[in-house]
Amino acid sequence: MSPLSAALQAQAQQVVQRFQEVHGADSAFSEQEQWVLASSDFVSDALLAQPAWLATLREQPPAPGEWQHYAAWLQDELEEVRDEAQLMRTLRLFRRETLVRIAWAQAQGLCSTEETLLQLSGLAKRYVGGLGAWLMFASVCVNSVGALTAYMTGSGKLLQSLFGISPALGSLLFFVPAAGVLYLGLKAIGRGEKFISIGMVVMLTALVAATLLKDTTQMRNLLDGDWRYMVPVFNVVVFCFSAQYIVPEMARGFADKPEQLPKAIIVGMAVTFILLAAVPMSVIALSGLDGISDVATISWGQALGQWAFFSANIFALCAMLTSYWGLGGSFLTNIFDKFRLGNDELPLRRFGVLLLVVVPPFALAYSGLVSFVNALYFAGVFSGVILSIMPMLILRGARKHGDQTPRWQCNWITHPLLQISIVLLYLASAVYAIASLLGYLPSGW
Repeated sequence: MSPLSAALQAQAQQVVQRFQEVHGADSAFSEQEQWVLASSDFVSDALLAQPAWLATLREQPPAPGEWQHYAAWLQDELEEVRDEAQLMRTLRLFRRETLVRIAWAQAQGLCSTEETLLQLSGLAKRYVGGLGAWLMFASVCVNSVGALTAYMTGSGKLLQSLFGISPALGSLLFFVPAAGVLYLGLKAIGRGEKFISIGMVVMLTALVAATLLKDTTQMRNLLDGDWRYMVPVFNVVVFCFSAQYIVPEMARGFADKPEQLPKAIIVGMAVTFILLAAVPMSVIALSGLDGISDVATISWGQALGQWAFFSANIFALCAMLTSYWGLGGSFLTNIFDKFRLGNDELPLRRFGVLLLVVVPPFALAYSGLVSFVNALYFAGVFSGVILSIMPMLILRGARKHGDQTPRWQCNWITHPLLQISIVLLYLASAVYAIASLLGYLPSGW
């Protein structure tokens, strides 16, 4: 465990002072304990309210595999329950104490991240086998590298259009703050995405409103074209909605309130759909199908005027930045889990893995060899097939051999017919990609 930084030292002093005020002046904590308390408001608040939990953590530190004892521990707690109100309180406290133990173990490196919260590659190994784990990990690698390369390339083009600098320099200017926040970890990413997302919603609303009020907007432009030409962009769409491996990272962020996770996933996908639909539809209505650049916001801003040009491209930069953090963070965590590297918050270890995550995409983008669209396209081709099949196999394995009671049910949405349809659709996209690469498709495809 690394020494406390100046900021964490100040935070630790505040936490210790709170404990002394509430529980007496003799409250003492080791440096490791202070590190955990300063790093997690959830843990410090919980232990402040339940000091007995701290004593238990010291006497019985969390250990790998202790989840196997949860049922027995809970049964012991329930033996003294006499009414419904007491039952609900006991269940709430048990869940909260369990989450504190998990966070404590993770922060102190007592258990690996895979042992406390498995990523998709870890889940695949558990329920599908070693080959499934490697396929899932390969999918995460390809999709992440392709996406991060696309964002590096796209950001370079955007900054070139905004400030007249070279695309290579633009990629570099994007890379430094993006990678810096990624290094700081989940909390910094969450705070950054929260504020940036609010700004993105405001900018998008203003741009869409300006599009609707523009006298040159032609809604009939949306009806132009041929449906057959929707096929070539399918794999880009696949990429945009391939968010399966971000779900475990979201679960990590919602560890203290897991019941909110399904809602967060649904809302996130809905917002993604709205954003993805609003931007191209606005650009097509303004400029038609022939006036769209690879990065659509460039054309959008040019059609609306100078203020919109800057707003649209800043919006696109923000979108790329938040996506970069989400995918990069998930990729980094998967590497830690796959190779059992332990605590992902240790500075030097995190920095080394971070270089593996961010340097190859930056090099590909900086070289100018890969375009924005092609990077997304080929990332979607490979990962789409794997991510359409493996989560279903994991789900089946978990239902058959799982060791936890599900917190929610998927019901009809996991019907076998739907599963088969999804797999066939993604396999068809792979066949299309291979045919396109070999030159077997009609002109325009």
